Formats: sequence, C-alpha cells, structure tokens
Amino acid sequence: RVQVRMDVDEGEPATIKEINIVGNKVFSDEELLDQFELTTGGMFSFFTSDNQYAKEKLSGDTEKLRNYYLDRGYLKFQVVSTQVAISPDNKGMFITLNVDEGEKFTVKDIKFSGELIYTEEQLRSLVPLRAGDTYSGAAISFAEERISEWLGFKGYAFANVLSVPELDEENLEVSLTIFVDPKQ
Repeated sequence: RVQVRMDVDEGEPATIKEINIVGNKVFSDEELLDQFELTTGGMFSFFTSDNQYAKEKLSGDTEKLRNYYLDRGYLKFQVVSTQVAISPDNKGMFITLNVDEGEKFTVKDIKFSGELIYTEEQLRSLVPLRAGDTYSGAAISFAEERISEWLGFKGYAFANVLSVPELDEENLEVSLTIFVDPKQ
C-alpha cells in the first residue's frame, strides 16, 4: 500500500488585463464593451469577480454582442473567432474577439401567414416595425410575444408565433413573414 498526499497551491486567480474587439467599424470599443459582463476590473471587482475569466461569461457576452448588432439591423453580424491568452507570469488574461459586422438591413415588408384569428390590420398594429425601418431583433421578439398574448385573450394558450426573415442582400432589405399557429 502507498499513501499519496498532494499539496496544491492554487495561487491568485488571473485577472483580465485587456479585452479587444477587432473588426468593428460602426460602434466604438467602449460602446461594445459596455454590453459585457466581463471587464478589466474596477473598484468593486473584488466583490463581483467581473475581472476574472469564465468561459460561460465570455459565451454570454458574445451573445449579448450579437444581439446588440441584431437590434440595430446587422443581421449578418458574426463573431469570427475568439482568442484567450494568459500572460507569461500567469497573472493576466487577454481576450480578443474578431468580428464581422456585415451590412445594415432595413425592413422591406411584413406579411402574415398561418391561421389568423385576428385581422391582418390588428396583427400589424402589434408589430412596432414598418417598411423602411431598420431591422430590430428585439422589436420582432416583442411583436411575437404580443401576438401570442393577444391569442391568449381568445383562449389560445399555447399559440406559436414565429418570424421568418428573407434577406435581399443586394438591396440590404429583409422581408418578414410572421407565421401564426394558434393551436387549440
């Protein structure tokens, strides 16, 4: 028999020294980094640990970044790559996000399909976007929720409302079809 004893000295956690976003032209680094949960630290970082790297936090931050662009009409936005590096002394982390913003899209038209319980005019009044407006993912999600809510008023508690965008990349326009399935 052998008894093995391990003494582990974890040391101090590495903190984020720098977060870089490469490829952004429309919005400043500061504007984009304001959306992030991860930061390079501040006065309360000792309590919040917002300057300590966590893969889940970075994943959430990249999703927030994607939504930020999507809400401002950039349907083709993507995070091309993410690099996380640690300094030679193991005390600092450096995060770099390479992004491709794509082009800004406007709404060409909005159509409805499926089993429409309400008139098209009533449904259109629930959608905050009109033809010519800049596309916004948040506005579409809001419209889907409102239509589902209205269907709930008529007793359709499990209605399914889904928006399907059709991109015209040549003219930078998007046609939206909102599919309504009231179910039972």
